Amino acid sequence: MVGRSTINTVNWVELNLARSNYEVLNTLTATATVTYDASNRKKPKIIGENNEFQIVMKPWGPVIDFGVLKLGYLTGDIGKTTVVKKGLGKKSSGVLTYIPSDPEVVARELAAYRIITEAKAKGADALIEPIISSDVASVGKRVSVIKTTVSAKAVVIKLEK
Repeated sequence: MVGRSTINTVNWVELNLARSNYEVLNTLTATATVTYDASNRKKPKIIGENNEFQIVMKPWGPVIDFGVLKLGYLTGDIGKTTVVKKGLGKKSSGVLTYIPSDPEVVARELAAYRIITEAKAKGADALIEPIISSDVASVGKRVSVIKTTVSAKAVVIKLEK
């Protein structure tokens, strides 16, 4: 199962509002950590922290082995989020769900999902200039841990009456 969420992101120039037209709530920060295990070269895996999900690389592409993969998209991410293929296989005529195969992308989109969820819970309409950083550490032979952090100011747009 794949969960998806989006929110608008803007920079200060694009905002183009008078100070009275918006309220900055506060800075939000979200992190996500995934493990990339390539010890089995034929079936590398991306594992979510606390075993939330596991993605296994199959010859035809990545497959969610178990759990729920939650992906969030900021404005700059839109456009690279979906792969639609009709008529997959002989028995299927459905749509192929986009599942990233790059562990850094999985960590980034999971962190984005978390900050979007937090922003929506606080009533934000947008995030201003998100800052995204990732750390990659080798923790064993062919095993890496990727930690991504997303920080942004949450904004509420005030409608004029």
